[in-house]
Amino acid sequence: MPVPSYPPALPDPDQQGPPPDPAVGDVPGAVRDWARRRLGVRSDPDGWTALAGGRTNRVWRVAGPDGDVIVKLYAPGMASRLFPNSPASEVRALHLLAGTGLAPDPRASGETLAGRVLGYAAVDGGVPSGPEGAAALGRALAAVHRWPGVCRVRRISARPGAIARGILADLAALPPCPATARLKHLAARAPSRALQTHPPCLLHGDPVAANALVRPSGAVTLIDWQCPALGDPVRDLAIALSPGMAALYGHAPCGPAARSAFWDACGDPAAQARHAALAPLLSARIAAHFLAQAARGRPGYAAAAEAELAALEE
Repeated sequence: MPVPSYPPALPDPDQQGPPPDPAVGDVPGAVRDWARRRLGVRSDPDGWTALAGGRTNRVWRVAGPDGDVIVKLYAPGMASRLFPNSPASEVRALHLLAGTGLAPDPRASGETLAGRVLGYAAVDGGVPSGPEGAAALGRALAAVHRWPGVCRVRRISARPGAIARGILADLAALPPCPATARLKHLAARAPSRALQTHPPCLLHGDPVAANALVRPSGAVTLIDWQCPALGDPVRDLAIALSPGMAALYGHAPCGPAARSAFWDACGDPAAQARHAALAPLLSARIAAHFLAQAARGRPGYAAAAEAELAALEE
């Protein structure tokens, strides 16, 4: 289904005007000063390497006294309904999972004149790919979803009505087109109640392959915890398997062999069954997010919406 190229001047209910994608250029002096004081890193900007993989915040890698650290500068204007970009929630999640290998170990967080910042231990690894990578990601998510501890983060629902309301909220300010009409139709047909429920568990919130690093041991560390939640694992699983999310980061969609390996590694047939029942609605929720971001003038999101919508029609 073709997706229109929205002009960036369309109104957005969350902020005025389209936000730019995060720049990866010079490190603000306030961030370097904070990192020198709190992390013991060099303040010389030549020692900082900008990391360009993320689409939300500005991130650098720099050598510290006990190994390389990652310094993140949050961009509040990049938050969305699906991905809230909360510095406080990321700090809570990292402390909850510290030492497990499921998340980077936190070093410090704080406020600077340039904005909120976070420092954590750098993790070396590659983006998961193919069936082996999908299995590694599935195992990591299963471990997160089984984690016994909880922290104070948002709650999200997997009830069809709640997902449908999210779809309609993201589409509310967009002009009518075949893509929005298709998603609104799916939202209107959402069943009134969930067939099954699941006790809320810890969710990463954005477990795309770009936010997963396969370490030399083969285990996965999940990064970019700025939108964790408590909820049903299907909300994470839908994002991990989303063809539109893969397209957004320049990756191939998850093929049949990789999907099979992913589900085998998750080891949760009940979650797989719930995902199958909710898959069209979950995919529509992701597509609505893409359309809303495309309307804000963000590059890559119209193509991601097209990929999600194409898979939705299969």
